[in-house]
Amino acid sequence: MARLFAGNGLTADTSARDAYMARPVLWHLERLDPGIRIVLAAHNAHVQTTPISFDGHLTGLPMGQQLRHALGDGYFALGLTSIAGHTTDMHRDETASYGFTLADTALEPP
Repeated sequence: MARLFAGNGLTADTSARDAYMARPVLWHLERLDPGIRIVLAAHNAHVQTTPISFDGHLTGLPMGQQLRHALGDGYFALGLTSIAGHTTDMHRDETASYGFTLADTALEPP
């Protein structure tokens, strides 16, 4: 991600991880009884069905997008949020090892 943010990385280079997360789901669905359902817990950014961008940089094609492409309406993503407390937030930082830093961030009301 650091190279993506600096402008010299491969577009959507982080997609490899999501492809490797999607493949086992599809593998199991091909081998299990028809009509079987799988519940898969993952970060909202991985289950979403649209490309991931940070500051206008396409950084990834998420697992959810790949599963929606393969399964159509058979894929349902449910994103979760919270109404209080703290979360970890990513802040773009081209000088950091991975192109971002993490910060404990208080949640605002939805």
